[in-house]
Amino acid sequence: MKKILSFLIALVLLQISCQVVLAQVGTITTCGYGATLRVVSNASGQLFRPWGAYIDLLDSTGSSTPVAGGGSVYGDGGPAISALLNKPQDMAFDIYGNMYLSDSGDAVIRKVNTAGIITTIAGNISLGHGYTGDGGPATAAKIHSERISTDGSGNIYFTDPVHNVIRKIDAAGIITTVAGNGSAGFSGDGGPATAAQIDHLTDIAADMWGNFYIGDSANYRVRKVNAAGIISTFAGNGAAGAAGVGGPATAANLDYPSGLATDASGNVYITEANSAVVVMVDVTGTLYNVAGNYTTGFSTGDGGAATAATLQNPKDVTLDASGNIYIPGTGFGRIRKVRGAYMVATHVADSFSLFVNKTCSGPQLNIFTPHYVAASSVKTYFGDGTTATTTIAASSVGGNASTSHVYPATGTYTLKQVLYYGSIAVDSFSISYTHIFCTEKSLEFFYDNNTNCNLDSGENYISHPVLVQVDSNGTTIDTISSLGYFYYTAYGNPGDVYSYRMVAPPAGMHVTCPSSGVIYDTLVASIYGPAISQFGFACSSSGGFDLAEYSITPTTGMRDQIGGIYVSNIRCAPTTATVKLNFSPKYEYHTGEANPTPSATTATSISWNITTLTSLDAFPRRLQYQLWNNTSTGLLTVGDTVHTSVTISPSAGDTDTSNNTEVVVDTVRASCDPNEITVSPAGHVTSGTELTYTVHFENTGTDTAYNIYVLDTLSGDLDPTTFRIVTSSVSEMHISKLMDAAHHTIMKFDFPNIKLLDSSYHDLCTAMFIYKIKTKAGLPDCTHIISRAGIYFDYNAVCMTNEAESVIGCWPASVAAVTQTNAEISPNPATNELSIKMGNGLFSSYSIANGMGINVASQSIIQPNTVVDIQHLPAGLYYVTLRGANGSVVKKFIKM
Repeated sequence: MKKILSFLIALVLLQISCQVVLAQVGTITTCGYGATLRVVSNASGQLFRPWGAYIDLLDSTGSSTPVAGGGSVYGDGGPAISALLNKPQDMAFDIYGNMYLSDSGDAVIRKVNTAGIITTIAGNISLGHGYTGDGGPATAAKIHSERISTDGSGNIYFTDPVHNVIRKIDAAGIITTVAGNGSAGFSGDGGPATAAQIDHLTDIAADMWGNFYIGDSANYRVRKVNAAGIISTFAGNGAAGAAGVGGPATAANLDYPSGLATDASGNVYITEANSAVVVMVDVTGTLYNVAGNYTTGFSTGDGGAATAATLQNPKDVTLDASGNIYIPGTGFGRIRKVRGAYMVATHVADSFSLFVNKTCSGPQLNIFTPHYVAASSVKTYFGDGTTATTTIAASSVGGNASTSHVYPATGTYTLKQVLYYGSIAVDSFSISYTHIFCTEKSLEFFYDNNTNCNLDSGENYISHPVLVQVDSNGTTIDTISSLGYFYYTAYGNPGDVYSYRMVAPPAGMHVTCPSSGVIYDTLVASIYGPAISQFGFACSSSGGFDLAEYSITPTTGMRDQIGGIYVSNIRCAPTTATVKLNFSPKYEYHTGEANPTPSATTATSISWNITTLTSLDAFPRRLQYQLWNNTSTGLLTVGDTVHTSVTISPSAGDTDTSNNTEVVVDTVRASCDPNEITVSPAGHVTSGTELTYTVHFENTGTDTAYNIYVLDTLSGDLDPTTFRIVTSSVSEMHISKLMDAAHHTIMKFDFPNIKLLDSSYHDLCTAMFIYKIKTKAGLPDCTHIISRAGIYFDYNAVCMTNEAESVIGCWPASVAAVTQTNAEISPNPATNELSIKMGNGLFSSYSIANGMGINVASQSIIQPNTVVDIQHLPAGLYYVTLRGANGSVVKKFIKM
């Protein structure tokens, strides 16, 4: 929480005499152990001095000591006092005493830990300012930060007034936008904060209940974003001035709200720079004046009533644990102090405080005391008739202890803690704790070959997708698409009955256990880990086979193309298959550059014979190849288009031939990253289209990666209820569905014990997974759907993939909108001829346009089956527009 964390951190604050003269004080905050105040300043008298700013610390005597900045090098990993800071705008502290700096000149946010070591946690000095990276690691994003705040859950918020947004860095280091749609204005109250307009952001402050407040100064308002991500006006009626004191905050005038702070009781403090006052909005929504007489200057006030004093352009405000208010003023180099009279900290004690971690079973309580006393303890009354006594242990910052509790049901409980020194009670406080009961469930899916309902030696977790329906007390609430594992969080109360019903087992298989195909789970309060239940499957009597191929070409370079092809049989009957790769004549194959050894090769193709494919395999079979640039044509050009297709046969007897052929269109890159995401179809699609995403990853480090997981934040334009996993190259993959504070759906793909070899085995130890998901219906034309995944190798920093993009509509000018029809074009890709098949009389003409929308051919249609000569067309992507009395339809094809 910005400005005040003392309700979470154990503080014993002495009386602070902070009316000291500094050179141009900027922003301030309170935090830490003992009487300290941090200010942004520097020794030269300039508030912002490029390449030479300091963060100063004021102790209880008023002495100022630099604690960060002043060095000659950027300084990450070293002492903060020796690091180079460039225009630090603001700072905030977390519950552990770590300091976060908005280093705006370098477009980064930096952290100074309690040992004084500085690191970068958002932005990158080499990237510069910008607005990129949502859904990925904050250190890979471009940012523009000014004011900064923290909350009790480890999240860091900052304002980006250039792009009119608030962004958040969560505890895992992932950055997202949590307020603002990027355009200046005023709109959105009552709806998602990310769809709202904000104008001239000045400050941000979070409270302990998951809300944060925004200084929307050009709209003369303070806006509030609640824990559900909904934005509303908290204070201000949209007009400047001084009217409204003593009445509802939303009816009052605010004149350039600049600084914000919250206290532990839920009151919000606002500086009005132009009116030269500090006002407070209490928990009833009433606005009061707490400092300043609406006159600018520094000539009156010290030693008297704060509301009779003059203030000079107050742009920031902070509080300490005693409710004292600190106000920096520009022009006179002073910090003014108003002794506490407004904060009623009913849940903060003088001698100890509490950090609460909410879990499915109940609270985990971490107790902090600034001074350790032997034989001290805390007794906790949980509000449900139970108590616990916890011994305080000595620590480097005083004393601490922890305890946890399981609540019997969802509800609001009064939680009271009493601090004892021996048998003497010395302090206490109470808080209201709202518990939302939930339990975690682990579902496993395996091939029960001997139908004994046990996962025996030699039996595998399934490698083909299943679909499970989730019911709560008889009402369907969710569906799960998974391969071998899925983690699910069930909400409700003890005694609620959840059921997990198998609605789509792997093709050609049936459920062996439970025989009903339904797992029932009665929720029970527990502190233990997720309960595990299993579905077993066996082959059905129906025979047949279903061959499928999944090709990926993640590295298409100027000199070579390295690719992987995964093939499987989705049904149980063992089948021998032929896989044929058709590659661009821009490349050529050299003997020995494929594994396994091909059965046949030509100038533009490679073929493999794969024996005994069966759905009981633990994972798909992998084929790999490397192609080199054709010596007769030389190096490929960056940006050039390369077409590759893969086909698996035989098709006769195959129960589903729709997954037997894949066409990959890629562009040549100067350098290639094997950690990549691709989407099909890419480019122009219609609302409701099912997109297929392939995520490919390879260990590029210097040591074996033992555990890997991938976080994929789904675009808000995708429908998460349609998520369907297709396949994975790894036999053990755990899938779970997460939700962040901004209500984005995050799919987590976990690969425990994968043991992926290091980069010296380039392209020999790679992995991939594929999923399908539909775009939402009714999306506006030209909506860009961008996906990017973060890949975590053990404890290393995240490795971000590229961005995969599809666009709703936005067809080239000469291409009509796509509609559904029974018209078909084949083959695709095509070389010499293109066959168009359609219902008799549906269409009267066709035209062909290239990727730029330029028509290259057109003709009337007489027969329902028409053959078009395309030998003269250059290789590339084309659109066929069929026109008739009832409208038109567009089909895409690739010319090889």
